Amino acid sequence: MQEKNNPNVGISDDYAVLTCKNIRFYFGYEVTDMDEWCFEAVWDNGNQSIKIPRSSLKVRDRDSCEECLLKGIGWFFSKYYPVRKETSKTSDAAKSVDVDKRGS
Repeated sequence: MQEKNNPNVGISDDYAVLTCKNIRFYFGYEVTDMDEWCFEAVWDNGNQSIKIPRSSLKVRDRDSCEECLLKGIGWFFSKYYPVRKETSKTSDAAKSVDVDKRGS
């Protein structure tokens, strides 16, 4: 993983990846399950990960790698980071975050 949060995106015909400070999202040929391409999220310094085969993402046959990556990221956040009712509203502190300071 990266030391500072400097998101990096890579897209090709056979993979798509988003790497951030604490997490890496990947979809493509390097991660497979029984020869089926998979979405993978790796976090907690590589100590935790999930792998979701393309068929379980419920994407269309014509969907690109980046569409599969985004679908996997959506699945990841809905599974591991559900919004709680008491925290669903944006606080005044969050509204005043300086954009230049968010990257660290």
